[in-house]
Amino acid sequence: MFHKIADAFRAWLRRAMAFFFRLAGRELTDESYENALQFVRFLLVGLTGSVVQLVVFYLLVFRFGRGHYLWWNTIAYCACVVDLYFWNRAVVFTGTKTNFGTFLRSCACYVATYAMQQGLLLLFVDVLHFSQIVSPLLAMFCSTPVNFVLNKVFAFGEKKKEGTV
Repeated sequence: MFHKIADAFRAWLRRAMAFFFRLAGRELTDESYENALQFVRFLLVGLTGSVVQLVVFYLLVFRFGRGHYLWWNTIAYCACVVDLYFWNRAVVFTGTKTNFGTFLRSCACYVATYAMQQGLLLLFVDVLHFSQIVSPLLAMFCSTPVNFVLNKVFAFGEKKKEGTV
């Protein structure tokens, strides 16, 4: 029963992706479908890390006050990095051989993304005067595609195949 539901979902997802690719003037090849599916898996895994990060962030903000929101975000971000590495290794980048170097490269990707998030958080809160509650969500939304590309290419070493776009 579960396999029928999963197969039906995959068929629906492929049709939906083909529709969006056509809107963009591109054809959905098997490779582009697999890449898009990998990004969807990355997003789903990222939700677990985002939940961990936001729960820790909000607990710290509401327990210790809003004055140190950058520190709270740093602690919360560290809390989710290890979790995300293991989930990405198990669910997203399954065909990649991993070792401690892979973990360190993944951490480097998250440090780069963290710096981007902190910069965006400063911009949103201190310059644009957005809410400290909403700003981490916006920063995550902006940094997630960058994080995916960094992890895919640098941390887990998946290269683009010859002759592909």
